[in-house]
Amino acid sequence: MKKEVLIFALLLSVMAAGFASASSLVSVSFDLSQENDSSITYGEIIDSSSVLLEVQTNVEAVCRYSQTSGESFDSMPGTFDISAGRVHRKTLDNLGEGTHEYFVRCRELVENASDSAQLGIRFTISLPVSAVVRLSRDPPLKEGIYEVELETSKLVAQTPSLSYSLDGVSYTPIPLSGSGRLWKGYLIIPKDAGEKVGSFQFQGVDLAGQAGTQISEGAVFIVDTLPPDVVESVKAEGQENAIKLTWNFEESADKFRIYRSTSPNVGKADFYVETEEQSYVDNNVESGKTYYYKVSAVDEAGNEGRLSPEVYATALLANVSVEPTGLDPSLVGFVDSFLTEIDSVSLDIERAKLSFSSEKGKKKEIFERLKLSREIDSIESE
Repeated sequence: MKKEVLIFALLLSVMAAGFASASSLVSVSFDLSQENDSSITYGEIIDSSSVLLEVQTNVEAVCRYSQTSGESFDSMPGTFDISAGRVHRKTLDNLGEGTHEYFVRCRELVENASDSAQLGIRFTISLPVSAVVRLSRDPPLKEGIYEVELETSKLVAQTPSLSYSLDGVSYTPIPLSGSGRLWKGYLIIPKDAGEKVGSFQFQGVDLAGQAGTQISEGAVFIVDTLPPDVVESVKAEGQENAIKLTWNFEESADKFRIYRSTSPNVGKADFYVETEEQSYVDNNVESGKTYYYKVSAVDEAGNEGRLSPEVYATALLANVSVEPTGLDPSLVGFVDSFLTEIDSVSLDIERAKLSFSSEKGKKKEIFERLKLSREIDSIESE
């Protein structure tokens, strides 16, 4: 996956989050000379969960706020982000639907100033329907068909609309089925998509007739249908009761697939095992037998590269270094096995000689007449 694609996807995500968090302004005026408590109801319905509360005082002052009525200036826990002149601002985030009320008191920036009366500020939030988009697997996505789940923030009056794009220009509708807040459809990624940053568009209408288009989560996804390069430098080494495979792959790979057979021309049907390392020791072998291998790289999206050139090795009976002899590798194991059998026969001969020499009496006389000891020496010398 190219860095440019990842950076672009990150920028789109940040931009989407920025649009989603745009604050609605609630601005009121506060005359600190008034003696009695008062309240103001903001007339417009706010359609954002973030509100920029702005209080404009007629004189320079410091202001504080609380969600509890009747508290003194010093007891109020809330401080404004900006509050040292005539404009006092505070961003209120993650507000839910319904009516919210805040109480403000200010103190003039003069010596021995007293607290102002209390100003109550009331506003109502009615959020438009939004959605969360989930895919049946985590991106990056390779070629294939993926289930898409759309969950709306509230009940909708009719089937919502969802579409996707791989270029940010043309959008393809996704037919949805479901009810209530949960809807499902399918996303198709073509083989020739390459490396792209995809995006979704959503629209829904709640039961009150208020439309919404915000996707709060899952608005952007990464596509990668390009397979990794071929693993070229695979080596196989016969070891004692094992075969060791090593390779060097400079690209980024999620894992490697190893294919194995006891005959040449290894293919995809000969899949054997997966590993995340650039080496593998195959202990599931028969000594003296030759095995053939190919290796492929698999990226994070699941794309698999072509199989590597074939390599082979023979599992040895003893872990010894053997100088090149020009012998067919498939015969090395058989030769090794044959030499081991010869060593075993020699050991049996030595045991027989010891047995004959230890015999006494009539048995020893029979052995000497039959000249068995000399026959054994003759066999051993051959």
